[in-house]
Amino acid sequence: GWWARGAGEWTQGEMLLVCGAELIKQVRDQVMIDTGFSCSAGISHNKNLAKLGSAMHKPSQQTILPMSVVHRLLPTLPIDRIRGLGGNKLGGALAAEFGVQTVGDVQK
Repeated sequence: GWWARGAGEWTQGEMLLVCGAELIKQVRDQVMIDTGFSCSAGISHNKNLAKLGSAMHKPSQQTILPMSVVHRLLPTLPIDRIRGLGGNKLGGALAAEFGVQTVGDVQK
């Protein structure tokens, strides 16, 4: 899997994501100590992917979403999980007009 690679097989971007994940874990732990509330987090190369990762494993989890796995994740992802495509406006129109349900459907 993604984690079971040798040290030379990691890109610089992936190593930075892992460093960010450790920092976010410390922040999440401190939020729990200070407030008693848990929180989830997504760590990725941009805000939209991080938000997507944050919603993937709730509650009290964090998800690293490197670019190297996005191409496998997106085709089966329901369009309502993508910011701006969900809801009844655009997402509903896409589903009704073109019969699309997933990002993979839109890609076709």
